[in-house]
Amino acid sequence: MMSLKIGVSGINAIDNPGPGTGVIRSLREDNDLDIKIIGLSYDAMEPGIYMEGLTDRVYILPYPSNDHRSYLERLKYIKDSYGLDFIFPNFDAELPFYIKYQDEIEKMGD
Repeated sequence: MMSLKIGVSGINAIDNPGPGTGVIRSLREDNDLDIKIIGLSYDAMEPGIYMEGLTDRVYILPYPSNDHRSYLERLKYIKDSYGLDFIFPNFDAELPFYIKYQDEIEKMGD
């Protein structure tokens, strides 16, 4: 079975939790998956970063609406330093970035 490293954003777990926490819990429920979860956070104070067993690794990202180049470079750094096979973007604000840079992101997998 192939092991996957999956990046998931939206891992804040406050009163109005981000959807990433539920996505991660759903992935962890499947015992047939061999996965490592990478939390993709925009703030070092997001509670999901500190929840035991939620993620295997966490990286802080720049906000996607600020500087697309920096965001893309950070994803490349994560891919090169730890591995990154799949990304679950969970915020609407991330979608324009992933649409615009889809080809470049796919080439990172080569």
